[in-house]
Amino acid sequence: MKINNDINCLKEKIAYAKIRSGKNQKIVSNLQEQLLGLRNEFYEIKHLAGNEKKHNISFISADTDCIIDVQNELKITEKKLQLLRSVLHTCKYQISKLRVQLTLTGQKMKQSEKDRAQQQILCARAEIASLQYRIQGSQEWAV
Repeated sequence: MKINNDINCLKEKIAYAKIRSGKNQKIVSNLQEQLLGLRNEFYEIKHLAGNEKKHNISFISADTDCIIDVQNELKITEKKLQLLRSVLHTCKYQISKLRVQLTLTGQKMKQSEKDRAQQQILCARAEIASLQYRIQGSQEWAV
């Protein structure tokens, strides 16, 4: 019974880890999309700044500030992405460990069932031997 509870507990942990892993993957994908959007915006601003460079110096200054802000956001997003990848890797590692533990528990349960069956066979043989001994003893008394 305890082994079944352990197996159910491990299955729940694996399911929970998969859910967390899926959520983390969605967050990572979302951040990657934001990162691409920011990069495209950065290149557009850079391109506009190149075109306006000939006409308006103050626009370039504003673009430079905007570019710096985008670069800072990009760095923050990259750090978040790196952290989420680390969490995702940890979750995958935990799932792997739980699967190994589940496999080992299943093997122990099978071995326990085999041992129990072997014990029942031995008990049945002992019972048969006991009956044979009684029959043989009663036949000797009858003669």
